Amino acid sequence: MGQGQGNTAKLAASILSSPLTPYVFSISIVSLIFKQIQFNTVVGPMELFAAAACIVLIFAVVACEPRRPIKPLVVASSFLLLVFVSAAFALLTDPQRLSIRDGIAYAFTFFVVCTFMLASYGRETRYVRALAFAISGVLFVFIFLAVVPNPLQAMMYYQGTKLQGLSNNPNQIGFLAAAGLSLLLVLDFKEKSFRPILVLASGFCGFAGTITDSSAFTLAVAVTFILTLAFFGLRLLQRTPQRLPFVLVLPVLFLLAAHLPLPEGTRLLPVGASSSAELLDMDADGGQGTVRLTLWRNALSAVLASPIVGLGPGPQVPLTDAATNTTSLNEAHNTVIDLLVVTGALGLALFVATVGWILRDAYRARVLGLLFISVAPVSLFSLLHYEGRQPLFWIILYLASGPFVDMLRRADDSERPTTSPAGQSQAAIAAGQR
Repeated sequence: MGQGQGNTAKLAASILSSPLTPYVFSISIVSLIFKQIQFNTVVGPMELFAAAACIVLIFAVVACEPRRPIKPLVVASSFLLLVFVSAAFALLTDPQRLSIRDGIAYAFTFFVVCTFMLASYGRETRYVRALAFAISGVLFVFIFLAVVPNPLQAMMYYQGTKLQGLSNNPNQIGFLAAAGLSLLLVLDFKEKSFRPILVLASGFCGFAGTITDSSAFTLAVAVTFILTLAFFGLRLLQRTPQRLPFVLVLPVLFLLAAHLPLPEGTRLLPVGASSSAELLDMDADGGQGTVRLTLWRNALSAVLASPIVGLGPGPQVPLTDAATNTTSLNEAHNTVIDLLVVTGALGLALFVATVGWILRDAYRARVLGLLFISVAPVSLFSLLHYEGRQPLFWIILYLASGPFVDMLRRADDSERPTTSPAGQSQAAIAAGQR
């Protein structure tokens, strides 16, 4: 019996220590957006792949890993509990507004997220790197299939103009690109030796996000670039050395090439054009600013029906099409507002408290500016879409709650000159001694 347990522990340890494990698990997470091969079922092959990876990793952690990230696990479990509470309340008061499929999606999302917390604990840098490269690798494959003639080329485009890969709308690709860029920013701040490959990976993210013609991705990259210039300009005025994140260069150049008008109205990169028929098609993500504002206003009105625990999983926000005078239920397309709609004031309070905890820790570690820049792409994108059912959104939130801060603090300390009690930098002391 003892030998059997020893063999089990060795197998579990080999799984957790294998350099391939973070990449396999990361690919399983990224592949959850492959909705075109879900075949209109609740559970498709990618969900089965991710579930199998989670089960194996949980087995390995339970068998040989005594350490647990208790606080993040409690927070994630609390979010899921609030979803279940709101679902139960909806079932008792208005069963028609409850979406069983969305409830299952939330449960599976937090199952994946908690597995990531357990598997990556103490190995966060490896998993951040694996996630970043898995995202950029998948986006490269989609770009290749979209550009090079092949039998799958038509599947790569939404309405023939915007990159969607194997997902079912361009927003998923835009979110992947924004999430990948956030991860790459952290790695670029931390890992000097990997900069060339990080820049290449950021190019895949930037190009893929650009040819989705996603206004959310454009805004996310533009604001991140402006924040970066402002932060490093302030550092320059303070005479504090800091490396610029080169992973922003290619995404910014691709967006400029796509949106900068040239003579006779031409552009360096093609972008899709939104038609009036796409006005209410939020998957198109272009020119729906007025519609989004209406959705946000309607969402705040709708949640008043159950302000404490929310309306439960599912589309709950009414939107009327003026042309046909028909009303449909949608999501608010703003992650914070949608969390309020689904889980009510309790869920919003937990989310705000989590973000406040993250900002407090980053401020204490003196990396608040670097953290803002790093999470800006995925955060800004999520303010124009609902990503609450995306494991990647919650994984990045978890990473920002501690691992990102530790990685950025080490990077910032390596750039910051140490100071003696007399106020002289160590470099100046050494120069004086010479």
